[in-house]
Amino acid sequence: MEEQAEYDDDELQKSNDLLAEKEKEILEWITQNTIAVEKDLITITKVEDACNSFENTDEDNLNSSKLEFEDEKTYILQCLKKLEKAPYQLPDGEVSAYLDKTIFLKIEHVDLVSQMNIVKQK
Repeated sequence: MEEQAEYDDDELQKSNDLLAEKEKEILEWITQNTIAVEKDLITITKVEDACNSFENTDEDNLNSSKLEFEDEKTYILQCLKKLEKAPYQLPDGEVSAYLDKTIFLKIEHVDLVSQMNIVKQK
């Protein structure tokens, strides 16, 4: 009976040692995976930040382009209005040549406005 108790104690000790070793392995595995997850989270955060930065920059560029486009459109319209008033300031001989140029410019203006509307729709 005493021998059985010693044997049981030895087996219990072996089981406890094995259990302690497995617990140690589990803790090491958890530590390694926690570090890996933290690295992945840092990488994901960096990628998200870069994407957000790119989106904001792209949006800023788009807004800037829209403003430049509107400024250019306004400038062209002002120039056309000045040109429409100009024939009345020319001597009679130059009026017909000027009117030919004005008609050409108006046709170009219609084309420009059409192109601008197409760009806006995109």
